[in-house]
Amino acid sequence: MAKTNALKPQHHEYFEGILQLRNYDQELLEYVLNAIEKDRRAVVTKTIKVNKNCVDLYLTSQKYLRILGSRLRQNFCGVFKETATLHTQKKGKDLYRITILFDYLPLKRGQNVTFRGDDYEIISWDKRVLLKNRKSGEKVHVSFADFRKLAKIL
Repeated sequence: MAKTNALKPQHHEYFEGILQLRNYDQELLEYVLNAIEKDRRAVVTKTIKVNKNCVDLYLTSQKYLRILGSRLRQNFCGVFKETATLHTQKKGKDLYRITILFDYLPLKRGQNVTFRGDDYEIISWDKRVLLKNRKSGEKVHVSFADFRKLAKIL
């Protein structure tokens, strides 16, 4: 029953959360739209193109938005932030809308980069990027902000 309700919003602008994609490319956007279409636990009720590489997608399900955010973190490199904003109260209970920001970095596992003058390989990412020095084998964790400023992709 809940599945059916998620597919039929109460009105055409109903939403429970926003997925903000920043610095996205076509591959990332297609991944998100295909995932939403295949899963069918949520509907995009509104799309706002903020600028050339930024888009906001308004979704009907907070639960699915969190699942989608988790999948983005696993499959794509980027800064992930989740926030909640008080929307209303219903029967004395606070109801929130969530916003998930995904600021995409076009990196792949195994990709070679130069960081602080040395050659590294990208091993993985979560809250930070894990790099492995190609000569010494030393591993180093780097914040996304430092990585953006200091790295050069080979």
